[in-house]
Amino acid sequence: MDEGRLPRLALTLLAVVANSAVAYVFMVFTLSYGSQHLDYDKQFLIVSVTVAAALWFVTIPVWTKIADRHGRRTMFIAGSAAILVWCVAFFPLINTGNSALAVVALLGMGLIIPVTHCVQGSIIVDTFPVNVRYSGSSVILQGGAILGGGLAPMISTALLNSGGSSTGVTWYLVGICAVSLAGAVALFRLVPEGAPEPVRAAPAKSLSGSGA
Repeated sequence: MDEGRLPRLALTLLAVVANSAVAYVFMVFTLSYGSQHLDYDKQFLIVSVTVAAALWFVTIPVWTKIADRHGRRTMFIAGSAAILVWCVAFFPLINTGNSALAVVALLGMGLIIPVTHCVQGSIIVDTFPVNVRYSGSSVILQGGAILGGGLAPMISTALLNSGGSSTGVTWYLVGICAVSLAGAVALFRLVPEGAPEPVRAAPAKSLSGSGA
């Protein structure tokens, strides 16, 4: 992959990293935080997160139909902004200790996260020409999972332990969502929609000197 593609590679990675980070905090970190620091029943949290994940699954066809109507990129920008806003409200709702509000917080994540998740695959594909599309997409997806999802629970735990509250975790999520939103905006300006870079054809072999 030549140097001309490095900016779009970096911007694509930035654009998708928040989705993994927020998802892992909501599905993994919240279980230990809610049960150990807020005295929620762990079984209640597991069931609530499972229902939220199921909501994520069943709403994907709805969001994809909306994306078909209004455009993938518009959908991704709107979804990224919505996730950022919900991250501001997420822990304050959890911190109330009210089970109903905790369910609202978790179901909100299950409803909003698929807005970007359902279109990010096709957006990643648009970043690469055909001859490196599979390998490039794999680098982005796995890199986003490691940098976003893999590190998020550890970073959140460290912030909670150092600050003694979830405020640091909220700012971390808001910050990474802002970075992803900015990365998506910059990427879409750099790479025209529906115009992937063409594959460079191999030079034709000369027929001179053949036995024909």
